Amino acid sequence: MSPRSHCHALIDEARDQVVRGNKKKVPNTETSAYCKARQRLSEASVRGLLRISGNK
Repeated sequence: MSPRSHCHALIDEARDQVVRGNKKKVPNTETSAYCKARQRLSEASVRGLLRISGNK
């Protein structure tokens, strides 16, 4: 899966979760900001975040 299609898949999934939750406003599906931010994260940062989030 290309990075671009991966970004779109994640955004689409988040949008679908909002819709299933009967929220009134559907979020924007533009992925450029998400993809840019994701590229700035180092692998070590992501591992640390996953480790922390798994402890809750």
